[in-house]
Amino acid sequence: MGARCWKPRGPLLLVLPNVTALLLLAGTFLMLNWPPVSIRSTAVRMSRGGEHVEQLEKSRDCSRPCLDGEKAKECHFKFVLETVPTVDRGCSKCPANETECVERHCVLGDGVQRIMLSVNRKLPGTAVQVCEGDTVVVDVESHLPGLETALHWYGQLQRGTPYMDGVPMITQCPIQSETNFRYKFRASNPGTHFYHSHYVSHHADGIFGPFIVRQTPRLDPNSDLYDYDLEEHIVTISAWSRYAFVYNLNLPENMHLSSILINGKGTYFNPDSKPGSQMPKTRFAVKRGGRYRFRVINAAPLDCPVQLQVEGHRLMIIASDGAPVKSTDASHLLLFPGERYDIVLNADQPSSSYWIMVRGHDQCKNLHQEALLVYDGATLPHKLNDITKSSLSELSAAMVKLCPSLSYPTCRPQEIKSLQTADTQNNLAKLQVPQADMKLFIPFDVYAYDGFTDADVNFGFSLKESLYSPSYLYNRNTPVQLSQVDRLTFRYPSSPLLSQPEFILREMLCDEQCRNRKFCECLHIVRVPLNVALDVVLVDEGYGSNHSNTFHLHGYNFLVLGSESLGHPVDVAEIKQIDSHGLLSRNLVDAPRKDTVVVPNKGYTIIRLFTDNPGYWLFEVRSESSIIGGGLQFIVQVGEQNHLPPVPPDFPHCGTHKWPNFVF
Repeated sequence: MGARCWKPRGPLLLVLPNVTALLLLAGTFLMLNWPPVSIRSTAVRMSRGGEHVEQLEKSRDCSRPCLDGEKAKECHFKFVLETVPTVDRGCSKCPANETECVERHCVLGDGVQRIMLSVNRKLPGTAVQVCEGDTVVVDVESHLPGLETALHWYGQLQRGTPYMDGVPMITQCPIQSETNFRYKFRASNPGTHFYHSHYVSHHADGIFGPFIVRQTPRLDPNSDLYDYDLEEHIVTISAWSRYAFVYNLNLPENMHLSSILINGKGTYFNPDSKPGSQMPKTRFAVKRGGRYRFRVINAAPLDCPVQLQVEGHRLMIIASDGAPVKSTDASHLLLFPGERYDIVLNADQPSSSYWIMVRGHDQCKNLHQEALLVYDGATLPHKLNDITKSSLSELSAAMVKLCPSLSYPTCRPQEIKSLQTADTQNNLAKLQVPQADMKLFIPFDVYAYDGFTDADVNFGFSLKESLYSPSYLYNRNTPVQLSQVDRLTFRYPSSPLLSQPEFILREMLCDEQCRNRKFCECLHIVRVPLNVALDVVLVDEGYGSNHSNTFHLHGYNFLVLGSESLGHPVDVAEIKQIDSHGLLSRNLVDAPRKDTVVVPNKGYTIIRLFTDNPGYWLFEVRSESSIIGGGLQFIVQVGEQNHLPPVPPDFPHCGTHKWPNFVF
């Protein structure tokens, strides 16, 4: 009798009229009914798209001592973007049992269960650590349901590779869900940097991580000041919420932050400032007598300046935003969103455990978080007792005394000064000229808008013209407060500006006709020629706001020549007049080189750059407290289209599918 097939509800089986069939049936029964504990749940959960996390990180050999004469490497990373829960059932006894936290790759956050967006199921995401000159290849595989995204490599200048800057609809098409995108660029700017999704809500929900570019000791002018530069001494500070921003349909104008995290961990404090969760503290191990380089990153996406201090230890600042500075002794750090500082900590105290405290300001006001500096052989304080509570309270009081508010004189550490190196001397010679070739004055403020009716608001979808105002201006009980640059609200184009300029409609660009309307939303581009010394004077007019703002320029670092608050609201015309009389002082000797800068409220900041990197570069504020409107941002177009490198082969194209006008 031949074999006979049938289709059951379970697996498809072939019936054989012999003992082999019985063995197969028995084996199938055992396979289907074997106790699930024999399969590690974490191993199953860590698999996404057929890849295990252990397989995703094969490029750890790129994190290495950087040596003279060593050939640069091509370093491959794979980033799987997906939603994961924090402290889920798979964490088992974590956080009570810290060993299980590590073994089960548990994502802790602040101990409150929520959905987050992740890079390789980590918080922060997988660290990129390479040597200067290495080629970085990151294959992004997105499984973010119903979301599009893009990754910006904060601090990398993308010389020759502007298409890799990671700004959706400016340098590339957004990465759609269930698609892939490859970033490939040279790690040319050494120092401490990070990456993040360029969607604010995605960044806030977990898509960010460190990006470290090390140098050979010969090229690092401060290499003789420290003994160790270890992977485990990267300090990534982030702001966290109990709720996922990206899926919150009732998201208020002011995004609420509930915790500060240090390397993805921290305790949630309830509104009474009492611990609402007990998470393991992040620990940094040192040996007595060693001098350790710590790389500190404020990766907060919103208006969250943080103050950092280490109990019983002074800090030596040796770099800011990746650029070396003259060694500066400090009691603490103050980092605005996007800023990075490299410090040297001298482990010269008695062997013990010491608190590292991070205290928030502005949108993170009343939030704080602690980590531990643990000397080799020291006893860990597993629980807060009277002694540890006392030392923590003393540290907290000292920090408040130093910096009760951001405007307090002792809040900002001693002024840092640049340290010239052989690599930067030629570029500095172009920047330290008495007069810049060109000046830009960029005013910004917060403006109130109200009185919008059905006739004003765009309830259709029109690409050819912008006669209507966006719907968020409609039907408000109180005026909408909008941050604007030169009274313009930034509007992203319908196709990438860099790779598909021919698809950009003229009507999208800012012009006088738009400026004359009640409300102007447009694609704001400021054009500057190639190869000029450019002064940009950022002016916070301060009529509608009492907060300072932190700006970041893509594609460049720059010299911070001067900054001052005038203490009263100021028009950009007044600043121009003061400058025309030579009264805006400029430091042309040892101004720090940065890519992120604070503009004081009711004041100005002067930066200078040499425009030798052609492209469309976003100039954006890093300290927004709202996602309503286009925010404080504009595009700096350096050079003309013919100055740009060619579009990479097979580079994705995208654009609108609605033309010319459809009603929802």
